Amino acid sequence: MSTESSSDSVGQHASASDGTEPRLSGGIGTFALILIVLSFAAPLITLNGTIPVIIGIGNGLGTPLSFVASGIMLMLFAVGFVAMARRLPRPGGFYAYISASLGKPLGLGASYVAVLGYLGLLLGTYLLGGAAADALVHGKFGGPELPWAFWAFFMWLFVSALGHFRIDLSAKVLGVLLCAELVVVVVFDVVVLARGGGPEGISAEPLTIDAFFSGSVPIAIMFAILTYTGFESTAIYREEVRDPDRTITRATYGSILLLGGLYTVSSFMLINGYGVSNAVAVATNNSGVMMVDAVEEYVGVIMADLTNVLLVTSSLAALLAIHNTATRYVYSLATDKAAPPIFGRVHPVHGSPYLASAGVAVLAIVCTVPFAVSNLSFLEQYSWMLGIGTLALIVLYTLMSLAVLVFFIREPGDEGVARTRVAPALALVMLTATLWLITKNLTLLTGGSTTLSFVFSAAVYGLLLLGVVVALYYKSRKPEVYEALGRSLG
Repeated sequence: MSTESSSDSVGQHASASDGTEPRLSGGIGTFALILIVLSFAAPLITLNGTIPVIIGIGNGLGTPLSFVASGIMLMLFAVGFVAMARRLPRPGGFYAYISASLGKPLGLGASYVAVLGYLGLLLGTYLLGGAAADALVHGKFGGPELPWAFWAFFMWLFVSALGHFRIDLSAKVLGVLLCAELVVVVVFDVVVLARGGGPEGISAEPLTIDAFFSGSVPIAIMFAILTYTGFESTAIYREEVRDPDRTITRATYGSILLLGGLYTVSSFMLINGYGVSNAVAVATNNSGVMMVDAVEEYVGVIMADLTNVLLVTSSLAALLAIHNTATRYVYSLATDKAAPPIFGRVHPVHGSPYLASAGVAVLAIVCTVPFAVSNLSFLEQYSWMLGIGTLALIVLYTLMSLAVLVFFIREPGDEGVARTRVAPALALVMLTATLWLITKNLTLLTGGSTTLSFVFSAAVYGLLLLGVVVALYYKSRKPEVYEALGRSLG
């Protein structure tokens, strides 16, 4: 084992009592880390919101194969990602790996883009969660009609409180909320299958190549990739898991396989529940209630009502997972003194990055205020945040694929050509094409505004450039800070 790896392992459990600064700590295993990733991806929200959109404006009946195709692409990405995580056992996620391979300037720029991307997803999910809570209380149960921001504020309090404590507590809460929503999805799938599908029975047409190419494949793939978001966050928890190499590897592969399987099967059952002749029309005209109506039809009113409740808790789980990931990027930057060092402090009892968590919480509520007081529609604001978050993360995936390829060409080992050359090269080609498609079609996620699409693109690529400039400034004026960039652990 390398010296760096050893220090990483031992450092997890250091505390203030031994005379050293407290380090992040936690004991989460593979299953708990997978739950965090699945909560980030919010599967019930995906089934209720994203899948009907793919059916309606994507490739229609070919939606199940869109998840298969995107899952294969991300699995190729994960092969190189995991290999590099094992070879370079540093905390910090993409920030650390891109710094080590493509240079500290690009690594710092990537960390800025990561924070922006996760902040966009966080704000968008607060919007979604608040709207879902209002729809449940007012629309479903006849309670008072209140602004989405009212409910989002209480979600913010919940997330901010849990972010203060040890990651194990968040993992347990996420586990309970996630398991509840997965029960609804699995029950729905089983009932549709047991009843032999809808009015047209079970058709294999959604699994054919003709169906896959029946509509807009680029749009379908773009949205399908969104539904896997969060799998890349496994490495950022390196300091808080048991047996980091094994846990991160298993959780990364496991989350992609579970999400891909769940979305493929559930979209297939949803389409067959309505019938292949009707599903696209229903998704086009009634996408917002397509899943809930299907649950009510096949499982009953009680389960449909439970689905509406779980849409709120699913938002809450996603908020907590996204908040925790963003927090650890801020913590990593502060540890390297590339952000205010105060955010690099660790709670002496809980072993959590509590001040970084508080900083992210404050940033989130400050950025939410303009949305809360504006007259813009929920859909406009949500699509904006989804757009900027999506673009930022795909930029990171693409840079990371390049980083893996460059790293193993420069430092070959015994991992094998397939894992260190072939898979990363294929992932890089596919992700570059996807990035181009998303940039080209960004107006779909920004309400059709070309101006806003340009602003979001400029923000993402501008932050990447800003990180490069700041790193070069550190190199010339603060060499000790520059040398520490990339979570090298000294």
